[in-house]
Amino acid sequence: MNKIFIVVFLGTLLLSCSPINNPAYDSTNNPTDNSMSLDIADARALLITPSTTSSKSSTENILLKVTFDGQVSEVNLLGITPSNPNPVAIYNAGSSYVVVCFGDSEYSITDGYLVKKPEGDAFLLRDVGYPYSLFWGSFINANRVQTDDAGNIYYMVRDFMKETNKVIKLDVSNPELIVKTDYTPDIDNISGFCVTPDGHIAYAYDSGDKNRIKKVNGGLHNLPNGTWLPFWVGLDGNIKYQDISGSDPNIIYTVNIDDDYNVTISSVTGMFNLNAWFQSVSSYLLKLCSRVYIVDKLNDRIYEVENSSNIPREVTFPEIDDIEIAAASDNYYYLSGSDSSNNPILLKIDPLTDKVVTLLPSEGKYYDIYKMVVSPDDEVIFNALRMFDGRKIIGEINSGGALSIIEEDLNSEVIVIEKIN
Repeated sequence: MNKIFIVVFLGTLLLSCSPINNPAYDSTNNPTDNSMSLDIADARALLITPSTTSSKSSTENILLKVTFDGQVSEVNLLGITPSNPNPVAIYNAGSSYVVVCFGDSEYSITDGYLVKKPEGDAFLLRDVGYPYSLFWGSFINANRVQTDDAGNIYYMVRDFMKETNKVIKLDVSNPELIVKTDYTPDIDNISGFCVTPDGHIAYAYDSGDKNRIKKVNGGLHNLPNGTWLPFWVGLDGNIKYQDISGSDPNIIYTVNIDDDYNVTISSVTGMFNLNAWFQSVSSYLLKLCSRVYIVDKLNDRIYEVENSSNIPREVTFPEIDDIEIAAASDNYYYLSGSDSSNNPILLKIDPLTDKVVTLLPSEGKYYDIYKMVVSPDDEVIFNALRMFDGRKIIGEINSGGALSIIEEDLNSEVIVIEKIN
């Protein structure tokens, strides 16, 4: 079984060529029999729930998987012995990896593992740093671990001694030699970021009121100041932003970075003309194949900020009165919340026609959704309170809209749901 060495870089200066502290290797860097893995080969989603029904009574939480045949079972840790065996976070990391973390909470991680999909081979990230999930300068649903088109992995790590955050990059082009780079300037305390397909990143820093772009060549470009400035990667692969503190917030700007890393700015005017004053931390970003939406949860407003006609617009749906969760597949988007009678509701919306399909309630039964993930091909997995009997269930809705209950014995609120395959 092939294993991974981690080489630690600071900026572009090579400091060490030694492997990380990985129990899969002995002191001469030869593989041992203590290979580490998680049994996730048959998993399409991973869950973390309270462990009230788990055999692992020494932990607060339990790591579960939803298999391709619709079963929910506990994930076995093979050769993995975290110092605190309490699972606290799961982060999908592109098509090839997932990060699974253990510790006191998602903000206090003691052990994290980079896990190969679908095999489950696990590699300790102790010498690299663990994802720090406290984002203040990004959208509610921003991915804490992100990738570019080359498969490089990016996430924010925290220096608890200095109380500062930085973004690191893991180059996984050689699966036997993963290279870490500190990707953002050490003077900038990062509070949120997004990565383009080419590997440029936009980030908020300091108190979330300053914003920059770090280019692949190391160059920097300042974005407008503004607390929780909405910036995102558009359908064209470029960074977009709305200058909410500027003289005209009804403009979407596009940052174009050419092959020589020169920056030019273009814009789309007349954005909404509705005084759309929203901030990223109170909004969801939904990116589909042909549309991008920003869902302002605070004010229950929905803005289509990118489309084929290049004319941003606001859309409204009388079916939903209060939006709690928003998610998207490649071709539809989903809104969970409550209707005008304060009953729970889940809607599926066609962006091409604005046609609404009510997925829940189903057969007269209401489900108050806590957590929800949507696959690119419109499979919804959710955790909800079933209103008629008060049970907390895990449900699934297929692409045709059919509901099935895949777990009701746990009767607990899921802490994390993450789609991995």
